[in-house]
Amino acid sequence: MLFLALLTSIELQRDTVPTLCDIAQELHEQPVDIDALSYAIARQETGNCTATTGSSLVNNCHGIKKNGAYVAFDSPADSHRYFKSMWLNSRIYARRFPTCTEAEIYVSHDIRHWMNNVVTFYLHYPSLP
Repeated sequence: MLFLALLTSIELQRDTVPTLCDIAQELHEQPVDIDALSYAIARQETGNCTATTGSSLVNNCHGIKKNGAYVAFDSPADSHRYFKSMWLNSRIYARRFPTCTEAEIYVSHDIRHWMNNVVTFYLHYPSLP
């Protein structure tokens, strides 16, 4: 429902089909649902800590690094708590949904693929497993 409202709003403003960056920008201008964002980024980065390699091996659902190494957490729930606190208390992230420009700063792979998944998972939270 939120997705359709966003598309309609963007289409009325631009009279064109919105891009992922348009949708991300529209989400950026609204208060963030931090639970949905934490889930969406974790789902994109590690399958919400279900991957069997990389950062999920140390319960790091979001791929958070310090000094070039993954931060280890006691549980996936601790990873989500840390991410939410980091996001909400950061001047860099501004307590908002990331724009494409902001995402390019910390996403080291295809931004379109990453943003497509994060937007999709965010807009469909909590209906996705």
